[in-house]
Amino acid sequence: MLATERDDSALLPGMFRLAVSGPDEPEPALLAVNGPIALIGREESCVCRLNHADISRRHAYLQAIYGRIFCIDLGSRTGTHWGDAARKSGWLDPNSPIRIGPYRIQVTDSIGLGTPSTPFPENFSPLDPYAGQLGPQPRVEIEILNGLVPSAEMTITRLITLVGSSPRCKLRLQHPSVAKVDCSLLWRADGLWVVDLSGRGHSRLRGKVLRCARLENEQTLRLGRFHLKVHYLSGSMPVAPSQDAGGVQPISRSSRKTAKEPSGQDSFDVVLAPATGDPEPPSREIASAEPFGSSATDESRASLARDRKKLAAAREAVTAREQALEAREAKLKEAQGRLASEWEHLHVDRAAYEALAADLTHKQEDLAARLRCLAQDSESLGRQRLEVANRAGELAEFRQRLIEEWQKLTAEREMMFSGQHNRDAALANEPVEAPNTAWSPDAFPQDDYADADDLTTGADASEGPLSADFDPLETVRHNKVFLADRTGATLVVTPLGDASEFHYGDVHVESNKVRRLLEGGAFRDLVVDLGNAAVYSAVTINVVVALSRIASNRGGRAVLCRASDKTRGLLQTMRLLDVWPLFDSREDALQALSVPPQV
Repeated sequence: MLATERDDSALLPGMFRLAVSGPDEPEPALLAVNGPIALIGREESCVCRLNHADISRRHAYLQAIYGRIFCIDLGSRTGTHWGDAARKSGWLDPNSPIRIGPYRIQVTDSIGLGTPSTPFPENFSPLDPYAGQLGPQPRVEIEILNGLVPSAEMTITRLITLVGSSPRCKLRLQHPSVAKVDCSLLWRADGLWVVDLSGRGHSRLRGKVLRCARLENEQTLRLGRFHLKVHYLSGSMPVAPSQDAGGVQPISRSSRKTAKEPSGQDSFDVVLAPATGDPEPPSREIASAEPFGSSATDESRASLARDRKKLAAAREAVTAREQALEAREAKLKEAQGRLASEWEHLHVDRAAYEALAADLTHKQEDLAARLRCLAQDSESLGRQRLEVANRAGELAEFRQRLIEEWQKLTAEREMMFSGQHNRDAALANEPVEAPNTAWSPDAFPQDDYADADDLTTGADASEGPLSADFDPLETVRHNKVFLADRTGATLVVTPLGDASEFHYGDVHVESNKVRRLLEGGAFRDLVVDLGNAAVYSAVTINVVVALSRIASNRGGRAVLCRASDKTRGLLQTMRLLDVWPLFDSREDALQALSVPPQV
């Protein structure tokens, strides 16, 4: 900003953000507006700069009114669209974006823009006469001077009054020095503000090009050829819902001093044309009835000196006030910067909280999945428990059959031994025959031996069905972790995977089944096939070691086969290959067990 410019927009509180979507932007870009005022256009001085052929130099004007954003089209070539309809003005709410050229603009959020004391009335517009719907406003009058000649005065009755040469402007000043929409008079609770809308330097205050400033009492604003002098009246603006007092009234000093009421007459646009030529200021002539003398000269000099002192004091007061205002502006800009920084921090924290919430959601989903897995595991354990209970019942029934068969065999064996004993006793009591008596098979009772053969046959017949019905591998036929097979008197055990891939209950139950097979004596040697997994955990290795020890302790041999390189390295580290040899294939392992061990 140039040193000869004045911009007090930082003194206005609040800020808001815009989401701008363009043809070359797949995601909307967020634009933070520090203050309640923003200009949209192609010019570099615009807050929202859109560099496109369909965008005018200064296309639209955004103004915050009691927390809401009001949009005014500045006479652009392509217009401002709400939906499919082009309008000259309207509210820019989060749910009603606008379209300017190929761009879509929407308000996302705002802070510190204020709120009305009452809700917004339906179809309320700050360009219409204000009737106090949102709270009281100060009474402000503007005295319009054409050059230096007072021409008219008007009472401010609208929250936003457009000033320019266009018929859209309520204060219409027809002259080449005035733009179509030159500036905006913003009527706030703290006074009257002026916002430059043309960007051509037509608005000047105290010789400085004006961008945004509050107009003090009795202060004169220059707009091209015209001058607007502001007068603040005592009291607040009276409420007149059905009247429009914003018209031009003839100049009247007495009316302003007595704070006259608005005339109530419906007003039209103010149209003023500049006077031809520059009127010469009235000359000061000193008229005196007294003769010219030294006393008159001394009195005049004293009066001039007093005037000079008053002017110097006024100049010092104005300078001090300007310095105070500049200091206040610097403090407000600093506070606004801190507020913007805190706002960004809040948005960063919000993003972090949203990420944390998403993470917690994922964790909840993971926990729900684990709970489902635990429920499935519990159901599987229940089925396994039922299967074990059924198998235990079958084993109990099978044991009872074995006991009954054993008792039957024991009884038959006792009967056979008792018959043999009786036969021996009978032979001992028989008389000894003479030596010349020839031996004959008929001399011995054949019926007793026949009975003994029948007993033996009966015992074998009883054992025959038992051995045919009983298969030691029947208990491990449905194993899912440790597959068991036989080759002669050799038991071949194959882990179908690492123990970590199965339920612990299955690993425990099936390892105990294989252990009971070895302890039952039906098998002498053991072959463990380790070819179904790349590496085995400590649980599987412990099961293999326990089975190999059982086979070795019962006088048999245990060998390993088909281990991967990782498993081989693990077994070498544990020094297990020094106890149980490892072969590359199952055939080599069975061939080694078929050779009798060297004593």
